[in-house]
Amino acid sequence: METKDTHQNFIKQLKEYLEIRFKLLKYEATEQGSSIISGIITDVIMIVIFTIAFILFSVSIALLLGKLLDSNWLGFACVTVLYLLITMFHRIFKISIENVLIRIFIQKLFKQENEKSTKE
Repeated sequence: METKDTHQNFIKQLKEYLEIRFKLLKYEATEQGSSIISGIITDVIMIVIFTIAFILFSVSIALLLGKLLDSNWLGFACVTVLYLLITMFHRIFKISIENVLIRIFIQKLFKQENEKSTKE
């Protein structure tokens, strides 16, 4: 009789342990997913803000060059040529730039992973 109670008690504790373990895994997955999503949202917001600032800066430079050259269309043409040169530079060094970005993203992911492991 005693072994039956011990066996049932063991099964009950095992079920409780598995339920708690499952909840813990669910919470950890939720935390990690939330962290990734919040990081992505923050990055997207920063990209949008940077893009707006970049466009306004480009228009400002074009207008400034237009005033200096006494022709607005010439100022915008100079800025366009500048961006075409940057695009050609990017095409030439695309692989190198991609490798740098890949390294940055990997470091960021491992940094988040290391920060989580040090908290535990």
